[in-house]
Amino acid sequence: MWIKNYVQIYLKKILTISIIGLFCNEFIAQTETKTNPKKFKSTFNQQKEFEVYANYGFFKTYKNTLSFYNNKMGISFTAGHTVQGLTLSSKLPDIQLMTEIVLTYDVKSNIQIYALGKYVDRPINNSGESQSYMNPLFEQSEFGMGIKASIDDLEFDIGPKLILDTRSLNSNNSFRINTKISKKF
Repeated sequence: MWIKNYVQIYLKKILTISIIGLFCNEFIAQTETKTNPKKFKSTFNQQKEFEVYANYGFFKTYKNTLSFYNNKMGISFTAGHTVQGLTLSSKLPDIQLMTEIVLTYDVKSNIQIYALGKYVDRPINNSGESQSYMNPLFEQSEFGMGIKASIDDLEFDIGPKLILDTRSLNSNNSFRINTKISKKF
């Protein structure tokens, strides 16, 4: 129970910072210090992701990300919200707050290892009941790590992930091996 309270407190703090970032986007967008290559540089960006699964469902994610990085290492803090739902559902799409942290290390210029932690809160509408609960196609609370590699126009991402059951804390967690292959056009 204390973990949930702890996460909620920090989620509120991160969301407050992200809302301030929304209003200051023109001022902060892509600020970067270029002094010593051993020092960390920082960036702030906003991103919208949209994914549709034909005849099944969709999700839209709005993210505000603050990143610190140097030549080899990086850390990113993300806060935002997601709107996701099922096609044949009679309910309105779920609106959920989310926060994420990602640690990266560049082994080579085309190989990167990473670790991530993501928390997606219960929907703020639909009486707190999620339509896409514990479904890996949609945004879920999770811990994971992996390796990303790029060869020519192909990008590979593989690693273990643990989808967290935020309703009953650790009773129904789902482990999976995440594999993603994409081609640039």
